[in-house]
Amino acid sequence: MESQDFDASEVFFIKGSLKRKFTLRARTKVLLLLVAGISVREIFAPFTGHPYDFELWVRLGYYVSKGLDPYVQRPPVPNLSFPVSDNPTWPGYPPLWPLFLALIYKLYAATGIQNRFFYYFLIKQPMIAADVIDAWLIFKLVRTHAGYDKGLKAFAFWLLCPYTILISSIWGMFDQIALLFVLLSIFVISNPWKSSFLEALAIALKLIPAIYLPLFGSVQTSKTKIIIYAGTCVTLAAFFALSAYLYFRSWNLSALEGVGSDVTNKFGNTLNYWEVLYNYWLIKNYSVTPAVEFILRIIGLIWIPIIFLATYFCVRSIRRSKEKFEIILMLGVLFITVVFLLAKTVITEQFVTYLVGFGLFDYYVVSSRVRRILFHGVWISTFVELLINNAFGLAFLEPISAHYAAISDYFIAGPFNETRLLLMSILAVIFTAFSLGYLYSLYKEFKR
Repeated sequence: MESQDFDASEVFFIKGSLKRKFTLRARTKVLLLLVAGISVREIFAPFTGHPYDFELWVRLGYYVSKGLDPYVQRPPVPNLSFPVSDNPTWPGYPPLWPLFLALIYKLYAATGIQNRFFYYFLIKQPMIAADVIDAWLIFKLVRTHAGYDKGLKAFAFWLLCPYTILISSIWGMFDQIALLFVLLSIFVISNPWKSSFLEALAIALKLIPAIYLPLFGSVQTSKTKIIIYAGTCVTLAAFFALSAYLYFRSWNLSALEGVGSDVTNKFGNTLNYWEVLYNYWLIKNYSVTPAVEFILRIIGLIWIPIIFLATYFCVRSIRRSKEKFEIILMLGVLFITVVFLLAKTVITEQFVTYLVGFGLFDYYVVSSRVRRILFHGVWISTFVELLINNAFGLAFLEPISAHYAAISDYFIAGPFNETRLLLMSILAVIFTAFSLGYLYSLYKEFKR
């Protein structure tokens, strides 16, 4: 058989062609996932919303655009509010989110389109955009440490997970925006100025990212950088929260203080084990006495020192670990998130957004088969509880018609209510069990 000689340029051309085909195929997968993830979110965006939270966003956008205090209860907005809705009071967040909603309302008004579903659609867009960017950032983190294929799986999971879809585009909650700034702060963690600025933005949107501030500050490489990080973050977060009061002189600062203290240690409907006691009291029509309320308020503050203890444990583990810094840092953030979910008296369903985001990194980069099962157990039990807690999902259809509000009331206040509360209590025990198992597995990971 006659031998053939291959020119080096031909080999290079063949390799280049294969590389281009692979890149094209990879980009096609990413594009298809993006189209699918965005499409399913946009389909739900105009016609769904939480009857309390999203109705509050509708009112805040309208009234704050008029310069009114967001921490004063307002009536429904004619032609914009849900046909029948809860009577929301005020947001449990700093003023940055209400101000952002005011900008969205001004954009809506500027279009001249008078349609409440279009207004709902506009409110959802920042949440959906952040949702997609979160997926991309998680993809980049996983790809860096575990390769392209696993990164793509993490990307697909976030974009197509029913839980993440429900939180942003159906419920209309904005934790994905706060998570976005936390993830970005991790990307630039070595630069205390940039990272602390992004972390401050996250805290200014929603207070929960503050649980990561002690960890992010403590892992800086010098005492000077630790001071820079903590000082810059606290100063900027306070500035973002309070600067609006310099412009809107009629706003009452004491109302904001009251909201902050209430959110810190309140007692009520929750994902974790406290739900069992809360539902038992609801069924028994128990009226909490001042003495019991005082005790619950004290207990409700225990999560704060527990977070500091968890941070101390993580920082020690990070400093003596031989793992790559970014990997062990992500595990530390996840550890603190799970501790928070177990320690606080009130954990709402949207808080699990942070666990899913950081958990996906662990799932595809580090974790064992057992921890993968626990990860699924946490988010699935949350998703099921979320549906049951909201009239088996029917409450999210209330923007469409008062008919759905009547059906929701039937499930929430009618003959099925005790069954619903019992199911939620069972799910609270399941959620707690999975979370405890998850925490213990992470603890052993740090101790290795």
